[in-house]
Amino acid sequence: MNKICYMIFAVVLQACNISATMNVMPNDRNIVYEGRVILTDTMAAYVYPGTTISMNFEGSRLTAELKPNAGYYWVEIDDRAPYKLDTYKNSNQRTFVLADSLADGEHHVRLTLVSEGLFVQPRFYGFGSVRKPLAPTARYDMNIEFIGNSITCGYGVEAASAMEHFSDSTSNFCKTYAAITAERLNARKMVVARSGIGVYRNYDDMIGGSEWPMPRVYLKTLITGTDEYWDFAKFHPDVVCVNLGTNDLSTNNYDLDLYASAYLNFMNMLRTNYKDAQIIMLTGTMLTGETLESQKKVLNEIYNKLRSEGDSQLYRFDMEPQDQSLPMGADYHPSEATQARMADELTAFIKSIRK
Repeated sequence: MNKICYMIFAVVLQACNISATMNVMPNDRNIVYEGRVILTDTMAAYVYPGTTISMNFEGSRLTAELKPNAGYYWVEIDDRAPYKLDTYKNSNQRTFVLADSLADGEHHVRLTLVSEGLFVQPRFYGFGSVRKPLAPTARYDMNIEFIGNSITCGYGVEAASAMEHFSDSTSNFCKTYAAITAERLNARKMVVARSGIGVYRNYDDMIGGSEWPMPRVYLKTLITGTDEYWDFAKFHPDVVCVNLGTNDLSTNNYDLDLYASAYLNFMNMLRTNYKDAQIIMLTGTMLTGETLESQKKVLNEIYNKLRSEGDSQLYRFDMEPQDQSLPMGADYHPSEATQARMADELTAFIKSIRK
């Protein structure tokens, strides 16, 4: 009788262990972040698209605790088709089911912010319904940092045409040249990008420059002027891709000399923080004609100057300007097809300089 009771107890205990789940807090050592994040015991704060939260785990179900009404996420579970998570569907919803009815065994989740977070301030409060978190296993071949504007953010990449105006719902960082390039090169990524930003003058701002252009924003962990300064020791890029200038020069109210001076100073700032990184000065796809030629001239002069002074790890690369041969995204931004072409170009260039 005692033996039978023991066997029943063991079976019940085993069943309870199988079904038992737990919450995994944001600061758990098994959670891996890509991007600039302010982390506490109970919360991860971030604003840049491309910020990624990953974890290996055991369990048949997975939820995420996220700030509601605060952006869109790209959800990748194992080899399943990724999907876009909308935090605006229910204004009071904080627990979002990422996966259900998973098979027994180990699984992997990647949760990537694909919209811009400056005005909604996304927050991550942990994963739930986890049977057991597992140690990270991802291995990367390199680290890449992408510094840019709306093109890098994926502004309107999912829009049906150039006639559509900006919406968070049609933005998707994971369909940008930056995301695709990082994936193809098996690179851990860092993204510092926001729409409308320039190296000296943000979109359509005063000719004398903006209060918060990229060089000033870049020093902060997040974008706001009140948050903490970024610790550059936290990420050591092998390659830095700088795609700035479209907003500086996109309207006629600009000064090329101020643009050149600010860009040169920013290159010096990057080199101070990243002694050995390969830094690529890019032109994007939205400028054309005389304006594009002016940008190229400025960047070439800066490149030649710094190279002549001994910076052998500085590079220049011009992406092919967009035209009517491919569809366009919202407000004439690069479409998914154009972003894919940009990724082809940049991936090939990075491979060529990494030999």
